[in-house]
Amino acid sequence: MAQELTQIQEYSEVLRTQTHEYSNKLHTLAGLIQLGSHQEALDLIGRETSGYQELLGTLAVKVPEPLLSAIILGKYNRAQEMRIKFELDPESRMIDIPQNINREKIVTILGNLLENAIEAAQENTSGLQMVKLSMTDYGNDLIFEVEDSGSGIEDESLDLSLQHGFSTKSGTGRGVGLSLVHENLQFLSGHLTIVRSSIGGMRFTIYIPK
Repeated sequence: MAQELTQIQEYSEVLRTQTHEYSNKLHTLAGLIQLGSHQEALDLIGRETSGYQELLGTLAVKVPEPLLSAIILGKYNRAQEMRIKFELDPESRMIDIPQNINREKIVTILGNLLENAIEAAQENTSGLQMVKLSMTDYGNDLIFEVEDSGSGIEDESLDLSLQHGFSTKSGTGRGVGLSLVHENLQFLSGHLTIVRSSIGGMRFTIYIPK
């Protein structure tokens, strides 16, 4: 039930973020048009749609699974809303997903990893704020790699971070994301590695056997 609730929260967050982001952009465009700044409005449309359309095109070809591409697109929108750069490796591909693998489990895993990465990158107020995602279906495993430019996790906290309720962040409702990642990976007979990222934070790599 907890996993299903988390998945529903993920989907509702995707919709909330998209609605808020598009509302802001439409208000800005309306204001520019009312002021007679037509060229500025056209320039804004060009800037906003270029990266988005490129991502849509990549997902349509290389990630045809609707649930998976939807969570990636939703997290991209969330990162944009928070002014965090979201970079999808252009060499990424996730097409060969066996039918026996539960797609909802993958969505829960990837959604939580990306959300944690976005939060970690946001806390880096004095430097680069970036999240990177790469994935491949070549070989015997489905491999997803998520990196962030946050402050990282101390070595002594790595094992604890997989336990339900443990978090290095303050506030309620924390310490669930990575434990859900761990639980769902166990269900899929997969495993997780955590190392330092070259962009400053952590790199989480998950392996799910086909």
